[in-house]
Amino acid sequence: MTPIYWIRWGRKLASNYRYGTRITIQPTQNRFVDPRESPGKMVHVWMSKSRYLGGRQTADLPLLTPDLDYRFKLVGQIEPADTIHLRLTYFDADEEELDTEYFNEAGHFHYPDEARSYKMELVNLNNQVLKFTGIWLAASTVFDSFDVTTEVVNGQPVVRANSKLKTKAWQTTVIGTSDETTTMPLLPELNNLLLGVEPQVAVAAVPVDLPKQSTIRTFGRQGIGVQAMERMIQAQQEETTK
Repeated sequence: MTPIYWIRWGRKLASNYRYGTRITIQPTQNRFVDPRESPGKMVHVWMSKSRYLGGRQTADLPLLTPDLDYRFKLVGQIEPADTIHLRLTYFDADEEELDTEYFNEAGHFHYPDEARSYKMELVNLNNQVLKFTGIWLAASTVFDSFDVTTEVVNGQPVVRANSKLKTKAWQTTVIGTSDETTTMPLLPELNNLLLGVEPQVAVAAVPVDLPKQSTIRTFGRQGIGVQAMERMIQAQQEETTK
């Protein structure tokens, strides 16, 4: 099972820059406004390992495999353009800093062989407004096996991954999303449709074209929204086979 990760802002106050900042947390998108924040300052931070000194930051990033390449893409609106960068810092087993890299809204990186944890930060470069939806993250090897399309429908993450084995079989997975990182698993040798759904979100909130023939499963946190989505998929499939 190969995962694609969907990373959201979360609700931890210590993860945000808080001096003169206005942050609006919504179910589908967070809004950050701080025209006076100095360039180079952190807007938001995620950690892959809990740290109880200083800000008492708890882990909210997936564990990565050392000596492997990864790709990412930020989803949101940045005003003005190119005024938010992503900063990655890698740490060894003793939590000593190995390296720091800076990226634009999308890119790829090599996770060092010596790395055992990392942090991801949004960095302000004279930003006025950031409307943040999420960040896609996946190992580059995923794209060797699948043609992947990612989108966000009404704030909910959707992944279509067509297997390069040219199979016609589809697996539809309904996933209960998390406030921070949601793991969206791809099953090998199948075409995969992954639907992330907040437990409280209405069924109609994720209108997508569904495969006519697909097995269905649920993954992760369960809730009314996830179960209702599963029933909707089954009903649509029954309708198309009549």
